[in-house]
Amino acid sequence: MRLRIFSISLIVGVISAILVTALNMSYVRSVRLNMIDEQLRESATDLINSDFADLRRNEMSDAEGIISDELGPRRIGKIFVLRNAQEEIIFQSQGALTLERELPREPQWLTIKDEDRFIRVLNLKLSKIPNRTLQLGMVLDTSLLNWDQASWRTFAYAVAVLTVIVTAAFFLSSLVMRPFRHLRGHLENVSKELSRFHALPAIPEQAFKFAVRRKGDEFGQLLKVLNHLILRINEVSAMTKLWSARLAHELKTPMTILRLEADEVLKDPLEKKIFLEPIDRMSKMIFDFLNWAETGSEPSSTPLPLVSGARMCESILEQLQKVSQGRLHLEVREDREVQALPEHVDILIRNLAENALKYSPSERSVLISLSKEELIVRDEGEGIPAKVKAHLGTPFNRGSDRGSESSSSGLGLALVEAVCRRYHWGFESEAVDGFHRCRIRFDI
Repeated sequence: MRLRIFSISLIVGVISAILVTALNMSYVRSVRLNMIDEQLRESATDLINSDFADLRRNEMSDAEGIISDELGPRRIGKIFVLRNAQEEIIFQSQGALTLERELPREPQWLTIKDEDRFIRVLNLKLSKIPNRTLQLGMVLDTSLLNWDQASWRTFAYAVAVLTVIVTAAFFLSSLVMRPFRHLRGHLENVSKELSRFHALPAIPEQAFKFAVRRKGDEFGQLLKVLNHLILRINEVSAMTKLWSARLAHELKTPMTILRLEADEVLKDPLEKKIFLEPIDRMSKMIFDFLNWAETGSEPSSTPLPLVSGARMCESILEQLQKVSQGRLHLEVREDREVQALPEHVDILIRNLAENALKYSPSERSVLISLSKEELIVRDEGEGIPAKVKAHLGTPFNRGSDRGSESSSSGLGLALVEAVCRRYHWGFESEAVDGFHRCRIRFDI
């Protein structure tokens, strides 16, 4: 797009420069001709008003002297020819002798072009002696009137004009594409948020500064249409999320009743385990989905309590000790209190710890490290698959290469990302020195 605008601007600029240069040269040629004609006209007037116009054929030897007396230095570069009624030359100056060609008596003004010179001629009929014609001319170099004769100055002028045009075309294309670059960056962010089921941000106000404040501005109209589209997408997304949450909530009650009934009816431990495991897995999935829907909703205006990160980590460590079989360890460098709902902090730490235990070797330990700036959960697993990272925050997002895929709902990381987004915390997953770690940065 930018190359196309640059090319169009360059072509228009070059054509405009050629037209302007042609018009300028034509104007300069016209001005120079007018100056030359004025000089010829003045010289002719002086000669007509002098004794030159009264000379008889036998007095032509005095013509050179009269011309020199009347015109002085102005005679230099001019030619003088006097003809009778039979178009015979009765006098011609030394300059006229070098022409080696006849000068036509008509029209009054004419320009004769030779290979290397121009001759501008004025033909005047003398009133004092009938049928006598004075031809007064000036011999000019072709470069004075014919601008198509190239020179180093012409070349330098052309290079300078072309440089200005190319520079102007480059900056013009950059200026034209600037608002579209801003819009493209915003739409890229919007597409990322859309893949994560987040509310899409509207077009920022600074983008509208590129629009012209008038009714028919196409770029301003485009921004308004995009803003309306984003608003409609957010409305449809919010409604879909609400319906999904209601459906999950409606499933939760019968699943609870089904589990209680099965627990009472089934007596054989093996049959009970086979029957209850899918129910428990489905109930947990519903619970996690409802948590994700609630966490991703707009925060309430109720003041948030201060939650101690160290105490929350210790509580979760104690609850997971039986599951972890001593693999889970805690390192508190410095306690960090965060302003958030306790259940959200619990969801965050618990999901990171459970994922680390689930997807790392069973004989390797998992470390939770807390400091003033960040919370880190480190394990020796393979880390989060690239496929999952690409859609981080999307519910039911599971990697095909995960060892425990069958027992994973794909909601754990979506919950973690939703909590971080709600409280504006940073979330990173990276491999460092053979370890995989998930890092939550509180101050961003």
